[in-house]
Amino acid sequence: MPQVVPIAWLKKDQTVPIGQLVLSDDSGQGASMAFRYDKEWLSFGFPLGSDLPLSPTIHYPSTDSMETDPVLAARSDVFGFFADHAPGKWVEKLIRQAHLNDLKIDFLEGTPASTEIWTHSGHVFGRFSSLALPLTHGFHTKFLPPVLELDGGGKISKSVKNLGLAMQTLHAGASIRGKELVEMLLSSAMELGGTNPKCVVRLGKSEDEWVVRHASAREPVNSALWMAVTRELAQACGVKVVEGKLIAPRLYAERRFDRGDDGSPLLCLSAASLVRRQITRERILHPTPKTYLDIADILNRCGADPTADLRALFARLLFNTLTGNNRDRLDQFWFTPTDLGWKLLPMYAPCAQLPILSARFLSTPLKPGVNVADPDTAILLSRYFGVTTKEAKAMRLEFMQVLSEWQRIAEKAGADLLEIRQMQGAFG
Repeated sequence: MPQVVPIAWLKKDQTVPIGQLVLSDDSGQGASMAFRYDKEWLSFGFPLGSDLPLSPTIHYPSTDSMETDPVLAARSDVFGFFADHAPGKWVEKLIRQAHLNDLKIDFLEGTPASTEIWTHSGHVFGRFSSLALPLTHGFHTKFLPPVLELDGGGKISKSVKNLGLAMQTLHAGASIRGKELVEMLLSSAMELGGTNPKCVVRLGKSEDEWVVRHASAREPVNSALWMAVTRELAQACGVKVVEGKLIAPRLYAERRFDRGDDGSPLLCLSAASLVRRQITRERILHPTPKTYLDIADILNRCGADPTADLRALFARLLFNTLTGNNRDRLDQFWFTPTDLGWKLLPMYAPCAQLPILSARFLSTPLKPGVNVADPDTAILLSRYFGVTTKEAKAMRLEFMQVLSEWQRIAEKAGADLLEIRQMQGAFG
């Protein structure tokens, strides 16, 4: 039976209606949907993505059989904002773990459909971004994620160990033993999206919310450690990146990028939702995935401060070419609306990559047909970001000087000899 979900914006101390989303599940084979803006939003609001222009008509998701961008192709038949705000793919595993431990979830019984998970999971005040879904459970006026105690002297507290064990087990697809561990994840790991498990916590007595990521032992490198080192280097280069740190050998915590300085939620849409998706003759003749230039186009078209944000985007691009940080898919660049337009949000969870056959590749091409992480190509494109060639070359020298300090930063983060040798291939 179709489900009508009013979509609103939790804007500071008021709830602003945006429109109605109609969902119709077809027995797990995917979801069909439609959307219509409220009349008031049409008069003063903004498009909720390039696939939802401001018009009084009923909108349906588009299907483009010629789409070559992997992120956009995976979003076929769904609206961009729907994909941006969907819970993580691991949530279904977590729900099964709850049933195995005889834990009842009042808002999700049995085997829920994907649309049920989207509309019901998470806490209304803890979900990613600031879209308000009235079907989201939780009547408390405050989101209370679990608190992790951080012991001094290099010791790891019991709460951190338990969280690490629960996330490791969930990531591996094994059975979680103990209702307490499942309950911990249920209260903190159903708020965010993405592919790998992550959860929202508070560290110590702080009221701030942090996102914790777990590095699986099956990975070729300890990604949590690599994120901590890469983040420190990015910040030293002047790249805008959210605060993050290691809280255990395989747990990396960072502040939520979808929250303001005062902790209030920010409405967030990814570049995948905002890039132009026009079918042109040139694109039909020469199909190609979206590039960094398409992300720059968002800021040129409707950016709140395009001059500053384009330079910030170029700094991120240059850093990525020098480190191989390929956490740069279209759905990993985020924007938040302001009165003047869209504002680029800081980079999050950067992670340098080891070269493959002496080359490293980015997820988003620098330009059509160029996925190689090549700083020379980045410099050639600098003028598209409002950066002169001279300035770009100076930035590269500054970044390379900072990156030469990688071993000191890695050792400070606790990297052992084996990990230093692994990082040598990425930073050396």
